[in-house]
Amino acid sequence: MINLLRFSRHDEPVTVTCPECGEEYQTRVTREDGTAPRCRKCFQSAQRRSIREWQRKIQDERLKNIPHWLMERGLPKRHCEASFEICFNGRRPQELPCLLTGPAGTGKTTLAACFFREFALTLGFESVLFLKETDLVQALRDSEGGRTDILEAAKRVHFLVLDDMGKATPTPFIREQIFHLLDHRHSEELRTIITTNLSLNDFCRTYGSNHAEALLSRLSEMGKTLVFRGRDRRMAKTTGPEPRKGAPE
Repeated sequence: MINLLRFSRHDEPVTVTCPECGEEYQTRVTREDGTAPRCRKCFQSAQRRSIREWQRKIQDERLKNIPHWLMERGLPKRHCEASFEICFNGRRPQELPCLLTGPAGTGKTTLAACFFREFALTLGFESVLFLKETDLVQALRDSEGGRTDILEAAKRVHFLVLDDMGKATPTPFIREQIFHLLDHRHSEELRTIITTNLSLNDFCRTYGSNHAEALLSRLSEMGKTLVFRGRDRRMAKTTGPEPRKGAPE
């Protein structure tokens, strides 16, 4: 059975003692048995504890199923277990890079996924987004020049990965939208990682079009360019990333 507390109201304030902190205070409300409820300070403190416990519970539930939440934010399933400890023996770049460039299969997406996991666990899953170029281009084409939810989300999130850029031949409209996206994230100082097989100059010429120098300047301020070298590990049928092969320079 649920024991509901009953209270009595008084015409004049009465002096009571808080059952938690022991301090005296005045109130017009007491329990029917004559005992006092908690003072306002203790009541508010209990509320804050309750909220913190609820937040910890939610976070614990999320941590139990990290891969699911990472996939919810766009990370491919095959990269959901990627971390610096597993993939790079605990080594990580001291600064967050902006552009990861190099041949296919050399570990660019793996490194981006490691950063993605790190930021998701630090900032919260709603603060990150992993977006493949093919999905972005398809959404822009389907919008027929209108606004798209995926583009608006890419503009807002604190940390964004734009993966495998350069696979599609962008139209002038798509070039313009991608430039505006990167320009917005540069202006708002939002963290961004781009992976591509294109060199830095080729990337800027492809997506900067008539303003390649402006895009190059923005990318240089958003972070370093890491160049990957080595053979394609997928073609070589190797299992797992090799820290000493395909490591960024």
